[in-house]
Amino acid sequence: MINFDNDPLPGRTTLLNTSAETPRVFHENTRWRLLSGCFWILLMLAVWAGVVAYPTVRFGLVAGELQGLIKPAVAVALPIALIGAPMVMIVAAGGLDLSVGSVVSVVAVVTAASLAKGASEQTAIATGLAVAAGIGTVNAFLVAVGAHGALVTLAVMTLLGNFAFLYTGQAGAIPIADNVLKDLSATPYLLYGTIAFLLFSMFLVQCTRFGRRFPSEEPYQSSTQNAFFRGLPYVLSSVTAGVVGILMLSARRAGIPSIGMNLELKVILAVVLGGACVGAGFGNVTGMVVGALVLAVSQIRMKQMDVPGLHAAVITSAALLVATFLAHLYYKLIARMYAARHPARPV
Repeated sequence: MINFDNDPLPGRTTLLNTSAETPRVFHENTRWRLLSGCFWILLMLAVWAGVVAYPTVRFGLVAGELQGLIKPAVAVALPIALIGAPMVMIVAAGGLDLSVGSVVSVVAVVTAASLAKGASEQTAIATGLAVAAGIGTVNAFLVAVGAHGALVTLAVMTLLGNFAFLYTGQAGAIPIADNVLKDLSATPYLLYGTIAFLLFSMFLVQCTRFGRRFPSEEPYQSSTQNAFFRGLPYVLSSVTAGVVGILMLSARRAGIPSIGMNLELKVILAVVLGGACVGAGFGNVTGMVVGALVLAVSQIRMKQMDVPGLHAAVITSAALLVATFLAHLYYKLIARMYAARHPARPV
């Protein structure tokens, strides 16, 4: 904890302070949290406008083509936002779930294998979601007993990624029949369900005791509550990744072991662009949705500019690094401003 009463220079911050400490200076002040989050979202919207405007000016896109960007952007952003909602809770609590991309791949492969063996659609989907829930439960248990989420999910990511390739064998993919799992992403119920889940996540993060006080910020009185709420976001993250895996299987018509590759980087980037800071004790689901749209538009623009896939992955990784650093500096500035206005208030 930072206590500016014991600091000879109130409001002084250095780059040596961890990002987990700095936002706690104004963590209990809702107005400062909302204002800082809104300003960050506006900043990301400005970046989004720049991403859209640059190719428009360069390539002379007409207004109709620009309007046609909305639907594909929503389609690209939807799976990122779906997984990003629980990731907001994980990042704000000081952890990371690096296994979501591998969970997507494994669920797609397992579901495709179930369909190939003659299982019904309902049975195959239930099997895939059960696998995702099991993986999330393992992650949650290990995190609840004290292991760091990033290390646990890194090991799980490596394990699942290799398992997906071993399961498919030399075939490299498990195709599914044309008459099963018809394009699920085309149904409006998917959009409605995603919106409902995002609204529930906003309520959970902003209007509940769990959202206002993450376990890493102020522990609950019961160790059982600590373990449950510390692990719950990891279960939700894996289950939503399982849903995305089934959607991608429906769209690609084959269980591909690399189908979820680098998805975890995109989700974390959307969360960071949305204003969440690692270990801050609070998150912003609305900002995450904006970050997902920013990322979706940038991906579509890179495809329009014929940027190779490997180059796009490098750009995404570099953007995550820059966004994390800028968010770190941004919240340090907000913390200094808050400390200047409340120099005698201990934290």
